[in-house]
Amino acid sequence: LALSDPDLGLRDARRATELDPMFAKGWMRGLKCAIQLGDMVQAREMGERVMGLASSMKALVEEEMAVWVGQK
Repeated sequence: LALSDPDLGLRDARRATELDPMFAKGWMRGLKCAIQLGDMVQAREMGERVMGLASSMKALVEEEMAVWVGQK
């Protein structure tokens, strides 16, 4: 994600969440990459996982989704 390569970032986030499905930060990174790639179905699914694992991150998920909506 930091390298401005959302494909690579998404693969990395998927791998991290495969290794640790409870890793909310990995799901959040995946959500950001999916948004950058325009895959809102996957982004929504990842956002739901983030909020299920860490309800305190709900505002961050909503903010990321709102940024995408604003770019359309």
